[in-house]
Amino acid sequence: MNRPMLTAAIPAYNCAGTIGRAIDSVLAQTYQDFELLVVDDCSTDGTLDKIGEYGDGRIRVERHAKNLGEAGSRNTLFAKAGGKYLAFLDSDDEWYPKKLENQVAFLEDAGERMTACFCGYEVREVETGRTMENYVEPQKVWVKFFLRTCDLAPGTTMMIPVDVFKKVGRYDLGLQRRTDHDWLLRFAKAGGHCHIIEGIHAVVYSESGKAIAGGETSLDLFYRKHRADYRRYGWWFTRKTIAEQLVRMSKVYARNNDGIHCVTAAIKAACYDPSLILMRPLKALDGLLGAPLARIKRHFRDRTGVTRR
Repeated sequence: MNRPMLTAAIPAYNCAGTIGRAIDSVLAQTYQDFELLVVDDCSTDGTLDKIGEYGDGRIRVERHAKNLGEAGSRNTLFAKAGGKYLAFLDSDDEWYPKKLENQVAFLEDAGERMTACFCGYEVREVETGRTMENYVEPQKVWVKFFLRTCDLAPGTTMMIPVDVFKKVGRYDLGLQRRTDHDWLLRFAKAGGHCHIIEGIHAVVYSESGKAIAGGETSLDLFYRKHRADYRRYGWWFTRKTIAEQLVRMSKVYARNNDGIHCVTAAIKAACYDPSLILMRPLKALDGLLGAPLARIKRHFRDRTGVTRR
């Protein structure tokens, strides 16, 4: 059998209710020179049965003998990929039809450069159906970007040459969360470049009640692992970055009706960045004055490259 140009890679764990949507979006791509590799991380529901309903010979399943978590599944996907390129897709998300076509075309033109390709994506709330588009502008310093955030949704938008994985190394099994974030920071530190193709080409589903166990612990481990890089950008950059991540966690806890963790994460964020305590009354005052502070914030946000519409 000839080697496919691309491996579409889905890590799967107890996702019988959503993996069909993900698989359907792969099979519906305008670009068809691919294999679909699914790594089942010891699911205990009907995930394997759902995959078995498809009769497409391009679908291949690898099953772990024991649960290895997100990092272990992604390591297996890279190790078992048969294609020149690998494109991740989370088991509860989906791609729009021309995603692979556009990304493969870019990477073929990029040649031997150490490049990862991403796309804009749509965040869709499962409960309300509300959507928000997210598109990250190109960055001058990707290392600094990944120290601050990982708004690229790499688990669903990233396509990368498989050979690049060998240069960067395996995903860190010691991290329960932030595995993509950590890997991309190491990729950028190794000289990797990120490119975002134009347009919205994927849907990332956001659902209340999703487990976020280990989030704060992983944030602490992530910081400690890359402490030397944070020091390069100073004390205030580090504290503000950690505070921003804790605020995000607090919002997720709130959506999950976890009041205790919501409050504790918010308190921790305020300890790292005391200015956050003033944000609510400042927002109220800003609204009364015609939102000049909001306009200034949008200006600086656009300069950092992260835009949401």
